[in-house]
Amino acid sequence: MRTVINIFLLNLTLSDLLTVSFNATFNFVFMLTGHWPFTTTYCHINNFINNLTIASSVFTATVMSIDRIELQLIENRDIRSKKGKI
Repeated sequence: MRTVINIFLLNLTLSDLLTVSFNATFNFVFMLTGHWPFTTTYCHINNFINNLTIASSVFTATVMSIDRIELQLIENRDIRSKKGKI
């Protein structure tokens, strides 16, 4: 269970859950009421958490892609080596 891809998926899941719980919920209230019923401080905190979680999701997806490409390159290199002739 503690493989690299599972840790990446856990990180991606947590950042998406934080996005939904902190950003979507409060922005939904804002869209329903037409004004921000929370404090100005929480508005700044909400925007910071939103940017942080989206950046975390994008960064994790990028690292997962790079990890997958490296894995495929290593497999292809082993197949083309002298020991792994086709």
